[in-house]
Amino acid sequence: MNKDLMDLSIVEQKNTAVSIFEIDKDRNHKIHLLNCTKHLE
Repeated sequence: MNKDLMDLSIVEQKNTAVSIFEIDKDRNHKIHLLNCTKHLE
């Protein structure tokens, strides 16, 4: 997913969804998982 973190404010967050972000000391970021609800299936 190639989204800027600021763009996430427009993404609807689902109840109990799991998101995983990696942010390093230089404030570079990587989104590993966003809004995953697979655990609810």
